[in-house]
Amino acid sequence: MNDKIINRTHIFFIGLLFYIIRNFLVYTAYPVPGIVLRFLWLVVELCWITAIVMRMRFNWHTIVEIGLIAWGYYNLSVTGSWNFVAICYMLFASKEIEVKKIAKFMFQITSVLLMINIVWYTMNFALGKVQLSQTRQVDGATILRHDFFFNSANGFSFYFFFTVLMFVYVYYDKIKKGYLYGILLVSAWFTYVFPNTRTIALLFPLFILFDLCKGKVWDKVVSKICRHLYIIAFVLVIIVVYLFAFHSNAITQKINEAMNGRLTMVAGAYQLYGINLKGHRIINENLYLPNLGYFKLYIDNFYGMLVIRYGLIVTVIVSFFAMITSRDLYKNNKRIELILLSFVFLFGLSESTALDIFPAFPWLFFKETNIYKKDKKPEKIKELRE
Repeated sequence: MNDKIINRTHIFFIGLLFYIIRNFLVYTAYPVPGIVLRFLWLVVELCWITAIVMRMRFNWHTIVEIGLIAWGYYNLSVTGSWNFVAICYMLFASKEIEVKKIAKFMFQITSVLLMINIVWYTMNFALGKVQLSQTRQVDGATILRHDFFFNSANGFSFYFFFTVLMFVYVYYDKIKKGYLYGILLVSAWFTYVFPNTRTIALLFPLFILFDLCKGKVWDKVVSKICRHLYIIAFVLVIIVVYLFAFHSNAITQKINEAMNGRLTMVAGAYQLYGINLKGHRIINENLYLPNLGYFKLYIDNFYGMLVIRYGLIVTVIVSFFAMITSRDLYKNNKRIELILLSFVFLFGLSESTALDIFPAFPWLFFKETNIYKKDKKPEKIKELRE
């Protein structure tokens, strides 16, 4: 009887399909029973654990992978967030699979889901069955926003933004620049007019600006800024939040107002929960603190969320991923990948969801680092004879 080779690549992509569907349902407002989400995650776990076991070799890489996944589950039990363990699973289950192949699969599935959702929302809006969501800003103004049946307008923009970036990454070398820039500008207009997400609306034309610098004198400056952007953004957030919380002045107040109260939320979370190694389960609630006033506790900043909710251990690990990836992309002249990763860090200034590897796919660029590739040796496992 001939031995039969197991294709673990297919197993990984089956798990990825279920993960995409699960995440889409989590971010939307459709009434999905919790048991359905748990079942979907169970299938994801089964597929990705199988993919990892099938190529596993007992060396120090394996020990590190098992340790990170184990800590991911512990972090999940503390924080209630799947994000860190999902990053570990996706990176370790996809060895020998190219990032572009994964991103293309993500784009194909996500673009279909988003298109169906947008069409369905538009039909309901035309029939008068949609109530626009309201957002109250720090200055007291109220804006109406289309959330497209997501839990929030920002949640929709998050999905839309990274879906467009998936398209940019996959088809950058296959599409004329004029068409690409047109798509990005239309996306910026759409994001600003309907979900009214200003940060993301600005990032689309920023990519065009960075791309136009290619081959010019500013190219090296842009690349160096992108290489160090994670550290720059992280340190900047720490300094500004500290000044706002303990030495508030007119400048920090203006920055907080421009960020729609995000400094208040991070400072409030720090005062209530503090910082430790393992993280916290953050409760979104209306609060009053003497130096901050009344506010709703929701950490809408990736860097604040990382330190306070996920804890110092995950912060160190994620920071290592971010800095090593930025360094190696810069050294290996992977310019587009470096810019896209830097957009995760820019996005994180105003959103906490930047750690979600889907749809924030640029975290997958860790697969392009030298330390990841050292353990990238093809290995096939054969089925046992019956």
